[in-house]
Amino acid sequence: MGNRQGVYETKFTFNFITHRTHHMLSFLNFSSTIVRPGLVRAFSKGPAGYIVGKLAATTGSSIDLTHTYSQKEITGFAELSGDTNPIHVDPKFAANTPFGKTIVHGIYSSSLFSRMLGSTVHGSVYVGQTLRFLKPIFTDNTVKAKIEVVQVEKRKRGSLLTCSTTVHILQEDSIPVLAVVGEAQVLVPF
Repeated sequence: MGNRQGVYETKFTFNFITHRTHHMLSFLNFSSTIVRPGLVRAFSKGPAGYIVGKLAATTGSSIDLTHTYSQKEITGFAELSGDTNPIHVDPKFAANTPFGKTIVHGIYSSSLFSRMLGSTVHGSVYVGQTLRFLKPIFTDNTVKAKIEVVQVEKRKRGSLLTCSTTVHILQEDSIPVLAVVGEAQVLVPF
C-alpha cells in the first residue's frame, strides 16, 4: 500500500473473503433473473436501487449499480469488519477532520463490485482486485458502481474475465466524480 499525492492504492486477493462479506451484509436484499445461460440481467430490491446491465463473456459487456450510503450502513459495516475508526462512525469526531463528516470505508465502497457479481453471475469467483481510492465518499453520497469486461480468456470450464471497476460519486447538476478505480479478475461459469 502506498500514498502518492493523496491517492491510496491497495492490492489484494478477494477469493472467499469478499463472498463471505457479501453474505454478512444481510441488510442488502438481492434477486436476479437469468435471461439465458451466460447472460444475466439483475435487479436489486434493496434501498440501493437497481443493478442494470448484462454481463457476458464478451468485451464491453457491463453492469452498474446506483447506491446511497447511510450512516446506519456504514456503522453496520464497521461492526462487521472491526474497522471502527471514528472517521467512519462518529460524526462529531469526523466534523473536526479535514473531511468534515464521516466517510465510507474504501473496502465497503468496493464491495459493490462483489454485490453485483454475486447477485447476477451465480457461480462467479473473484480471483483478484486492485483498487485506487481517489476521492472520499461521504455519508449520504449517491454513487454509481460499474463493472465492464475488458478481456476474456476462455478456460476449459468457463472464462476468466478481466474487468474495469469504477465508482463515481453522483452530484446533482454536475459531472460525476471518479472516487474508486481498479481492475478485477473473475472466474465465471460461462
